[in-house]
Amino acid sequence: MFSLTGLGGFRAASTFQIQELVSHGYVVVGLDQPGAAAMTRFPDGREIPGRPRDEIYPLISQSWTPRADAPTLQGKALPDGIVPYFAQDVSFALDRLTGLNEADPAGILTRRLDLERAGVFGISWGGATGAEACANDQRLKACFIMDVQMTANVVRAGLRQPVMFMTRDTETFRLERQRSGGWPEEEISGTIETMTDVYQRLPSAGYYVEVPGLFHVDFTDAPVWSPVTPRLGLNGTIDAQRAHDIINAYSLAFFDEHLLGRSSSLLEEPSSRFPEARFMHRQGGPGRLSTAAHPR
Repeated sequence: MFSLTGLGGFRAASTFQIQELVSHGYVVVGLDQPGAAAMTRFPDGREIPGRPRDEIYPLISQSWTPRADAPTLQGKALPDGIVPYFAQDVSFALDRLTGLNEADPAGILTRRLDLERAGVFGISWGGATGAEACANDQRLKACFIMDVQMTANVVRAGLRQPVMFMTRDTETFRLERQRSGGWPEEEISGTIETMTDVYQRLPSAGYYVEVPGLFHVDFTDAPVWSPVTPRLGLNGTIDAQRAHDIINAYSLAFFDEHLLGRSSSLLEEPSSRFPEARFMHRQGGPGRLSTAAHPR
């Protein structure tokens, strides 16, 4: 399982989600990606600091909405933006894990990794990277994407694996903008419309979970780091622990079903356990949209 997170130019941890999956027997690999993480340290001691938001954001935006005058990185134009390069890290990690599974020099992981059942989850830029990785690498069997616009490549090509999308409604995006800034209208519509578009064209099982009241930071550990975050307007209207419980329950149910073959009633219809969540699912293929949708 791969964990990919990125928020505002620094790595935004989702340790709560990783801990939940690990406690159920999953092996989770978190990728610190050069340029996106606050600092990436390589085995040989080299360190690459994260790039400032005003430098990396245009490179990511180019992956969402390509412009003719492509931004550059170290003198090289990136017409498809930087997300495809981030996605290559996932495939590289799979290759390295395959080698460790065959013969781990430390003797820890040899023959202990089931790489036939690999999945990925991500929030924000990490979610865009996870979706891009799923589009390009069919070794990934399940994709859980949270609160981010899909890249132009993913919108064009679609995804073939089972996918769960989780985000919130337009009103919640606007409330977050009012309280703490960000989220211009084009980003709000881009996030909701591209996630919905890819969801509606999935040939495999698909799930769309919308949770009004969740702010972007609620998908990370940040709301429980400090009591100051609510005063800064970073938290949504749902209690932080409740938000994490919802995310954990749906992510575990999704991966259990599509990586381990364990059916979950949580993926069949809107749940009385989580009445906050507006839940839709489809079985895949044209004209097979499920009726399991929360009434609005």
